[in-house]
Amino acid sequence: MNLALTILLALPQEAYFPPPEDQGGWRTLLPETGAPDAAAKGKIRETAGVDWDRLAQAWEFNAQVEGGTGMLVVRRGHVVGEWYKEGDRKKAYNIYSSSKAYTSCAFGILLADSDAGKLAKKITLDTKVCTEEWLPEAFPLPDPRKADITLRHLLNMASGLGGENVPGQAPFDKESKHLALDDIRDSIEELKFYRARYLKI
Repeated sequence: MNLALTILLALPQEAYFPPPEDQGGWRTLLPETGAPDAAAKGKIRETAGVDWDRLAQAWEFNAQVEGGTGMLVVRRGHVVGEWYKEGDRKKAYNIYSSSKAYTSCAFGILLADSDAGKLAKKITLDTKVCTEEWLPEAFPLPDPRKADITLRHLLNMASGLGGENVPGQAPFDKESKHLALDDIRDSIEELKFYRARYLKI
């Protein structure tokens, strides 16, 4: 499965934080079903500054990939584009490492807000996070060395501790739709192919 999740966030004139999905989620400028009509497209352009037809072209390009995919565009606090192929908004896609981009953006904002004094607690990349203050649910620590893990370690996925052995059987096998060792081998072979073909390495 492939998933292209495009979120265009621009700072709105006033801060907006959507309620949880079970309470309505993001505001939307889209009709319940189908493409917006001319009036709705005008409202999208006026409210969000987006040309819906151009977004639809981006979706058509995105939908050419093999397998299931989706595209969601949020602008100025409103959903202005939402499409899915072989699924819907409730389908769980395996997005592999795509979430790293969103995580790094979120932590960049968090660290900038901390530097600016906007947070109740100060946090830096070198803050030790396996503490009662930050992760009380981690106690008691199963390994005392975990007390030295910093936010930088977590973001680099490198705590300095040895790897934990992940079982090769359920729930980490293909039958349960979790990443299995065969998937890892297949991904490595695919990367080698693309590296050789396109990067000439």
